[in-house]
Amino acid sequence: MSAGRRHPLLRARLVLVRQGLGGTEVLLVRHSHRGRSPFWCFPGGGVESGETCAEAASREALEETGLTVVLDGVVGVQDRPEAGTLDVFFLARPAGGELRLGMDPERPHSPVLSDVRWHTPAELRGADVRPASLIAALLDGRLDTCRPLPLLD
Repeated sequence: MSAGRRHPLLRARLVLVRQGLGGTEVLLVRHSHRGRSPFWCFPGGGVESGETCAEAASREALEETGLTVVLDGVVGVQDRPEAGTLDVFFLARPAGGELRLGMDPERPHSPVLSDVRWHTPAELRGADVRPASLIAALLDGRLDTCRPLPLLD
């Protein structure tokens, strides 16, 4: 191991889905960072000391979207050494709360969240949504037949 290498920041993200009038919908948050083009991504953030990744996913859902969730399991992991992060993606369903744009407590003085909304797969074609590989799986139906890895005690 390299002397300069640090452990990646563990992040929990949610692929939050529901059945809407037009079929399956996924909830995304829009990030608007100064000096960069805005993009959509799955809600989520860093795992805090003393909490599990699943607990962080539930907390982040409430903080960023106002919704409580039921986690169905892990559907993906994204290792991003250039960003120093390891993201764990949980498939989830809304359980309660009221949809609202929350905040990113990791950046209280520099808000980056600018919108939160449900999207149909058709609305996502050609949009800047990250990570693109997970959106591609959603668009081509691979998440519909995916069996999430169960959450173990």
